[in-house]
Amino acid sequence: METISSSSNVLIVNCQNNIKVLLLTFFEISFNEDLDKDFIKDLSLKLYEWTNDRWIITLSKTKGQPSKKEKEINFKKELIENTKNSSVFKDVMKKFPDAELIDVTTVLKENEND
Repeated sequence: METISSSSNVLIVNCQNNIKVLLLTFFEISFNEDLDKDFIKDLSLKLYEWTNDRWIITLSKTKGQPSKKEKEINFKKELIENTKNSSVFKDVMKKFPDAELIDVTTVLKENEND
């Protein structure tokens, strides 16, 4: 089993935080340019290593879809906002006016028939 090297971890984090898909075709990915100076080189080498094909990588100033990290942040903000608008939260704030909501997590309910 192949382990993920430190440089691969950096590459993965950069992908999650900075890539915004503009165009995704068989061998072409376009993304915004808020990346490490070596990111393009590292990504090119890894893509070639993984696929044995050359990839065309371009930078664009066009705003694409949100990155994975941006989607996670937006989802978390929405959860917090929805929770603050709930009657349960409002009741808690009446009893504890100095309370502050700092985080919200989702809990999946188990199927009651199991």
